[in-house]
Order: sequence, then C-alpha cells, then structure tokens
Amino acid sequence: RITPSGAANIMSRHQNTVLSILLAPARVQRLMDNQALNGKNAYSVSDMVSELQSGIWSELKQANPTIDLFKRNLQRSYLNRVKIYFQPDSSSPSELRAAFLFGMQGLLKAIDATLPKVKDNETLLHLRDCRMTVDQILNPRH
Repeated sequence: RITPSGAANIMSRHQNTVLSILLAPARVQRLMDNQALNGKNAYSVSDMVSELQSGIWSELKQANPTIDLFKRNLQRSYLNRVKIYFQPDSSSPSELRAAFLFGMQGLLKAIDATLPKVKDNETLLHLRDCRMTVDQILNPRH
C-alpha cells in the first residue's frame, strides 16, 4: 500500500518494534539461561548482538556504500537503543552491555574504514553522525 506521506515514520515504528522484541530483557535473560545450561553450544547474547549489528550495518562491507533512508533510520534507532544500555542508571544485563561494548568498538572501526569509500552525500553525512554517536557511547562525557 502506498501512502501519501509518513511512510518513513511507519517503517521506523515497525523497525523499533522489532528491535524492542529482539532486545527485550526477558529474551536476553533466556539467552543467558540457555548459555548457562548448554555452554558453548548455546546461542549467546554476544552471538545475537553480533548478527543483529552485522545485518543492520551490512552496507559498510560494500565497495561503494549507499544507505537508503529506511536503513539509516534503522541504524539510528539501533544506536539510540544501544545508548540506553550505557546510561549510568541502566539495569541492563552485563552480558548485553559487554556485547554492545565490543560491537560498538568494531562498528567505530568499520565506519572509519568505510567513510573514505562513500560517494553518496546522504550516506556520508549519516555515517559521520553515527560515528559521533558511537564515540559518545564509548566515551561518555558526563
């Protein structure tokens, strides 16, 4: 269905819903419980974060990266959600925070490696903004 306006907002709401479901505390706790029971054979929190981040940021692996509006919105939503887990009063599971920390360090390197290859202006501006956000997550200035 084509709507005259608001398509980006509608898609963004759907994307946020999926992120909320994937990163829900109960789901994270089940992953941690499963890992406690099954050890290295279990699908871990770090596995989930790694695969989720890899999919959300898949354009960074392209030779000539171009990120469309819908994906840029998803990437911003992901960073905003990650940022919550680094708030001083966050009660997020330590496994999730550790996985996000490792993921953000890798994402910063990937963005830095990608920026020189970007020719699309919107993508360039977006990645510069995302780089600043990731840096703020990793190096909070209180």
